[in-house]
Amino acid sequence: MSAQPELDALAPELRARLQQGEHERVAAELAAAGGHRTAAVVLEQIWEFVGAAAQWRAAGEPVRALEAALRSETPLAIDEAIAAFEAIDDAATLAAAAARLTRRKRHHDAARLLARASDEPAARAQAL
Repeated sequence: MSAQPELDALAPELRARLQQGEHERVAAELAAAGGHRTAAVVLEQIWEFVGAAAQWRAAGEPVRALEAALRSETPLAIDEAIAAFEAIDDAATLAAAAARLTRRKRHHDAARLLARASDEPAARAQAL
């Protein structure tokens, strides 16, 4: 069993294609069928983090999308991942994203997310 249960759950034919190096094709097929989470994992296997970030967003996993975007070091992918948090009000999700941004020395972006995580004006000001 691998460290990626999503890959273990793939049909043997798809796993065989991955072993043959058809990661991009398999990921595209999975995404087209609505398997965005598995497509993201497949793309991460080949370090295609921009595509993985898009798939994580489509899977409804914005923190994982942010992680992939940060690993890509692609400004547009990072901006898109951060922008996705504008639609999120869950304080725990915002705090998790802010922690990842802080670790990558993106303090301004982290502060913006932390400010949104609270309804208290004083806490918002403190975050900024």
